[in-house]
Amino acid sequence: MGSLVEFLVSICLPTYNGAEFLPQAIESALGQTYQNFEFIISDDGSSDATFEIIERYAKNDPRIRYSKNDQRLGLFQNYNICLLRAKGEYIKPHAQDDLWEPTLIERQVAVLQENPKIALVSSRRKVIDENGRSIPHEGIVTALDLFGSEPFYAAEDIISHSLDPLRNIIGEPCTVMFRKTSVGSGFATQFRHIGDIEYWLRILQKGDYAFINEELASFRKHASGATAANNAQLWLASDIVHLSYAMESSLKKIGKSRHKFVRETLYWLSCALSNLIDTGELNEKKLHNDQFLRREDMFGLKEALFHTMLVLAQSGDGEDTPMGALRRELRIRELEADLRRVMDTPSWTLTRSLREINKLIGSGGDEKATEEFTLSLDAQEEYIQYLRQSIRRVLKSRSWKLTRHFRTLQKQIAPKRAPEVLFGKKNRPSANTSRTKGSQSAPGQQSTRQPAPSTTGASNSSSNSASNSSSKNAATSNATASTATNTQVSTTQKTRSKKNTRGPRYPNQLVVGAIIQNQAPFLKEWLEFHMLVGVERFYLFNNLSTDDFESVLKPYIKSGIVKLDHWPIEIKSQEDFNNIQCSAYRRIVDLTAESAKWLALIDVDEYLYPTKEEKLTDLLEDYEDFGGLSVNWQMFGTSNCQGIPEDKLMIEMLTRCAEANNEDNLHVKTISRPELIIRVTNPHFAKYVKHGTQVNEEKIPMSGSRSSYVSVEQVRINHYWTRDQHFFETQKLPALKNYSAFLTDRQIQDRLRDFNATEDLSIQRFVPELRERMFGAELKQHVTIR
Repeated sequence: MGSLVEFLVSICLPTYNGAEFLPQAIESALGQTYQNFEFIISDDGSSDATFEIIERYAKNDPRIRYSKNDQRLGLFQNYNICLLRAKGEYIKPHAQDDLWEPTLIERQVAVLQENPKIALVSSRRKVIDENGRSIPHEGIVTALDLFGSEPFYAAEDIISHSLDPLRNIIGEPCTVMFRKTSVGSGFATQFRHIGDIEYWLRILQKGDYAFINEELASFRKHASGATAANNAQLWLASDIVHLSYAMESSLKKIGKSRHKFVRETLYWLSCALSNLIDTGELNEKKLHNDQFLRREDMFGLKEALFHTMLVLAQSGDGEDTPMGALRRELRIRELEADLRRVMDTPSWTLTRSLREINKLIGSGGDEKATEEFTLSLDAQEEYIQYLRQSIRRVLKSRSWKLTRHFRTLQKQIAPKRAPEVLFGKKNRPSANTSRTKGSQSAPGQQSTRQPAPSTTGASNSSSNSASNSSSKNAATSNATASTATNTQVSTTQKTRSKKNTRGPRYPNQLVVGAIIQNQAPFLKEWLEFHMLVGVERFYLFNNLSTDDFESVLKPYIKSGIVKLDHWPIEIKSQEDFNNIQCSAYRRIVDLTAESAKWLALIDVDEYLYPTKEEKLTDLLEDYEDFGGLSVNWQMFGTSNCQGIPEDKLMIEMLTRCAEANNEDNLHVKTISRPELIIRVTNPHFAKYVKHGTQVNEEKIPMSGSRSSYVSVEQVRINHYWTRDQHFFETQKLPALKNYSAFLTDRQIQDRLRDFNATEDLSIQRFVPELRERMFGAELKQHVTIR
C-alpha cells in the first residue's frame, strides 16, 4: 500500500441458502492483497449448508465474525445487521455468489483515502454464469460510457442519470465501497430488488463518485440467483413505487414528477418483462412460487397496478404514447413476416442462382431485428420504412418479373394454396394464422406471430398489379434488384457454395462522416489522406467553426466529394459533445443508408487506414458478412514537435504514440454498413439489425465501444489527440479546461507523456503519394457524385 495508512475495512456479507457459490465468494475476499479487514457474515436462516460453510471458514480465520438470524429478515435488513456490527473506516459490501479480483479492496481504499470528497467508489464488473464463464452483457452502462474517461464524477450527474432513465450505472454491492461515516440509516428495507441503487444515491448526497475502469468484480447471473427470483415475483414494480417516494426531491431537480417517473419506468419494465416471457425466464406459474409477502410489498404492488391502469387508460392514439409504440411494434412484426413470406416463395428461392450469376446478391441470409420495444419512435419509423422498401425492391426485381408466369401456373395447379402477394392495406393478412407448410421461420422468430396470406381473389389482384408494375421498369430493375437483394431476409438454411465478395452496387463503396470545429489547417491533409486510402465521399457537419474552413472545402464541395451541413449546437460538457456527435451521426446514417456500402464515423484528428492493404475497400471485402468493423485507436501526442512547417505533413512530423497496451487504445471507432444500422448508441458504437454483428478485425463480436485487447494487424486509426505543442497550448488545452470530462492538470500532463512513449512509423508509407497530392499539383477535378 506504500504510504497509505491501512485503515480497517469491514466486509459485509449477507447470506441465505447460498451454499453453491458461497465458498468462492469467501475465498475471493480472503485472497485480497489488502489484509487489514474484518469479515462480517450474517445468515438469514438458511436451510441448506450455508451456515456450516461459514463456520468452517471461521475456524481458520479469526477475522470472520458471523451470526444467524432467528427469523427471515430479507436481503437489505440482513445487510443492515452487518452494517451495525461493522467497526471499519470503510465499508465493503459483498454478495454470496459474486467474486472479487485480488486487488479490489486495495484499489478502492486508495481512491477513498486520497480523495476525501469522494463518498462512493465502484469498479467495472463483468457478468459471469454459474460456471464462472463471462457473459456478454450489453445492458451494463457505466459513468465512463455516459460522461467520458475520467474517474471522478459529480454526484448530481450520477443521481440524475440513474433516475432518468432508471438504471444502475454504479454497480451491484460487490463493486462498491464507501465510508463508515456515510452509512446513515443503512439500506431501506421496503425494497426487494433495487434497494442498492436507492442506497448508493442516498450516499452520493454526501459526496461525489469515483469509478475504477477495470473489471475488479464479477457479478454472477444464474437461474437460482436473487435477480432471477425478484424478476419472477415482479418485485421491481413495487420497488419503483418506493423509489419514487425516496427520490422525489431528486426527481423534481431533473424536472420530473413522481407520478411521471413511476409510469414511464413501469412502461419500460413491462417491455423488459415481455422479453423475459419470450425467453422463458418468466411465466404465470413462477409468479405464484412461495414467497413471504410483506405489507410494504402489497403497498408497492397496489400502487404500481394503479399507475399501470392509468397508463393504459390515458395511452390514447398518439404516436408518442406507449400504445403508439406498441402499434408500431406490431406493424414491424407484420412487415417482417411479409418480407420473409416473399423471400420463401419459389419465385425467389428458385432464381437465386440467376442472381448469383449476375452478381446481384448481397451478404447472405439475414433475419430482421425486432428489438422487442427497445426502438425509439424515430428508430421504429425508420425500420418500418426499411422493411417496406425491402418488400418493394424484391417485388420490382428482375427475379420477380421473370417468374410471373410461374406464379400464374402455380395458382392454376393449386388454387387452394395461398398465393404470393404484395401485402397492402386492403388485403392485410390475419396476424394469428400459421405460415404455409414448408416455409421456415427466421431464427428467433415465433411462428405464432406470422401473418398468413389473405384471400385468393384479393391476392391475385395484388400479384398481377405487382407484375405489371415490374414490367414497366425493366430498364432499371437490374440496379434496383442489386439494392433489394442486400436487404433480403432469407429463411432457408442452405449455405452458399461460394462466398460472394462483390455485394450489391452502390453509388459509393466507402464514405466518411465527421463533425468539424476549427480544423481548417488540417482539413485538406485529412481529406486527401482518406481519399488516398479509398474514401469516395465525406459528410461533414460544421459545429460553430470560426476559422476559414469553407475556403478549404470549397473545391471539394464543388466536385461533390464533400457534402457540408451545419450543426450549430453549443458544447458545454462532455455529455453535450457525445449527444451532438450521436445526433449528427444519426443524420449521416440516414443520408447514406441507400447510397453507401460502408460508412466510417470518425473525427478530423483520426486517420483511418489499412495496415497492409493499399485501400480500405480491399480490406472491407472480407467483412461483408458483418454489420460493422471495430477499429482500435493508436493514441499520438505532440512528438515533442513545437510546430509543423508549411511544407510538411502533420503525419510525417507526429510519429510518437502511446505504448500498444495503453488503456486509451482499447477504444474503437467503427466502419459500418449504414443500411443495417438501427441507431447510433454512442460515438463509438452502433446498434444493428440482428444479423448485423459488429466485430473486430479478427471477426470476434464486439459488445460496446471498447475492446478487451488492442488488435491493429489489419486496420487501425491513428488518433492525434493533439497536434504539435503550439496547437496543444493554444487550442487543445483551453478546450480541455472548457468542456472536458474533468481532466486534472496532472492527468493532462500524464497523457502528454504517455502519448509520446514510443515511435510508430506505420503511416509513413503513405507520405510520398500524399505529399504529391498536397504539394505537387492542384486538386484534381473529380466526377461529381450523385
